[in-house]
Amino acid sequence: MTGAPAAEVPAALLADALEGGSPGWFRALLEWLFAAPPGPERTARLASLQAALDAHPARGALLALVRERWDHPSAVRFLAETGVPTQASLPRELGFRLGAAVLPRLPDDADLGAVIADLRPTDADAAWVEGLDDAALGPWRDALAPPRERLLEAAHLVATRIAAVGLSRNLLDLAGNPPVAASPFLELPARIAAAVTAARTGEPLPDWAGPLERCRAAYDDLGTRLDRRGVSTDLVFQLELLDALLARAGTLLLLATRPPRGEGQRCAGRLLRAVAEARSLRAVLRTATKRLARKIVEFTGETGEHYTVRTRAEWREHFGAALAAGFLTTFTALAKFGIGALPLAPFLAGLGYWANYSASFCVMQVNHWLLASKQPAMTAAALAAALDDGQTAREQEIELIAGITRSQVIVTLGNALATMALAFLLDLLVGLATGHRVLSTEQAAAGLRGIHPLRSLTAVYATTTGISLWLASLAAGWAANWSAFRRLPEAIPEDRRVRALLGAAGARRLGAFVARHFGGIAGYVALGLLLGFVPVLFAKFLGIGLEVRHITLQAASVTFTFLPLADRGLLHWQDVAWALAGIALTGLLNFTVSFALALRTALRARGLSAEARRELWRDLRRAIRAEPLRFLWRPPR
Repeated sequence: MTGAPAAEVPAALLADALEGGSPGWFRALLEWLFAAPPGPERTARLASLQAALDAHPARGALLALVRERWDHPSAVRFLAETGVPTQASLPRELGFRLGAAVLPRLPDDADLGAVIADLRPTDADAAWVEGLDDAALGPWRDALAPPRERLLEAAHLVATRIAAVGLSRNLLDLAGNPPVAASPFLELPARIAAAVTAARTGEPLPDWAGPLERCRAAYDDLGTRLDRRGVSTDLVFQLELLDALLARAGTLLLLATRPPRGEGQRCAGRLLRAVAEARSLRAVLRTATKRLARKIVEFTGETGEHYTVRTRAEWREHFGAALAAGFLTTFTALAKFGIGALPLAPFLAGLGYWANYSASFCVMQVNHWLLASKQPAMTAAALAAALDDGQTAREQEIELIAGITRSQVIVTLGNALATMALAFLLDLLVGLATGHRVLSTEQAAAGLRGIHPLRSLTAVYATTTGISLWLASLAAGWAANWSAFRRLPEAIPEDRRVRALLGAAGARRLGAFVARHFGGIAGYVALGLLLGFVPVLFAKFLGIGLEVRHITLQAASVTFTFLPLADRGLLHWQDVAWALAGIALTGLLNFTVSFALALRTALRARGLSAEARRELWRDLRRAIRAEPLRFLWRPPR
């Protein structure tokens, strides 16, 4: 407190408290105290208040008035509800917080929670409370400590909510519908109600630790079951709410019995932080969606595990699958030119592009063909899973990265070589059959200018395409999670309508197909939308020029520009070199942007430390310098 100014306590505050003048005396007292910034100045004000009380002839009466704040029903709600969502679902909680943030509200001086919320405490305020020493806080411990009965009443209120959430239909279904009568969530409120009665009559408190521990074990079991299946935001929200309620009940019961030294002070700091977070929409969204994001990343990573090259056999297999995808993409590019030549309204043209891309991509999914640009986001999730596994050695992590880069290199080469070779051949055949090329000279010249790495927006468009690839990977993970949560693959073979239409064997085959391909097809349909319809929407409806720079599609499109220009003597080797450079830049940005975004999402969803990531990158750089071909070419065996 040295050097901090000691502000004098306004005499009117103490007079109002004693004479019953202003009902807001307690609010005014707190506002005076919190008007000083957290730190020595506020601590000096607290000491000044203590000195004023010690010198006041009615000191005992004033402290009794402070203690009376805990006898109001709002004090029980403050202890039980602060920092815990008040609604039973995420949409309702978001609506409640939004309304509280924007709608005017009358101040309620009798409501302890409202008075403290109106102070708008911050993390710094909470840290100040937690850091007060015995000299500053000691004289206030008795006046500010909630009575045991109030703590138990608050714990009983929390336990009632625990029973309501724990016995909700969603969580009972997740638990396998056990007998409700035997649920620990039903036992806990009754045990704490008995404790409240015992506190009022002065009898020994009954055991509450056993039921609370059984509730915690039931919650852990629910979390384990959730990890084995898909999740929904509502289910995750209810589990997070149950976790928060169990933690609050444990804290209140601990304070009501034999709390460790300083536990009340730590609890006060947590309550102030909770008051600050109660105003935040972002906080509740972050809490409710974190597990969902992790699950989506896990499903995405399961697909990404198939996109790594560890052996020469896998290297050859990936190359063959890439060639097949490249051949198909050539016809996709041809169809794109055909749709563009039709006299269609922009909306219909966008739908045509979407259908063309989606159909092509879904054929690749069903046949297990590999498109280079789909891989980065999927493999990033697989890498994050490996980094999150404490059992994975560093050399294994580096080998996984090498497998990812080897796969990306060979699949990119396979896509580009097949696409460009077939596009060139088709353009020759079209010329022999019709006397015309696929593109006119003007279209070819415009296409060649549009891919130039320096004189066009190729870098911008390739970057936005990389973002689209990342978004499509999220869509694939979300769809796979939704399918698992709804148990769609298991439900289809048992559905009477499907069995009547396809027969029992057909229903089983459809269920197996959905299990293998539902997430991938959903991701590819989303990618078709982002690459086909969205650019038309931006360009024609919003006036924002946005084009697709997807490496495989671009390789085909650029190849179709060569012969029309060569026929007229307008193609020079510099043009070809710049076009190839533009294709390479497109591939590089498609890969790096989508991989970086997906890896960042996966690492955040898994909560990996920054220090662990830095150590990995250091070791990775050393491995690349020592053996660069390990990351670019086929494995040694």
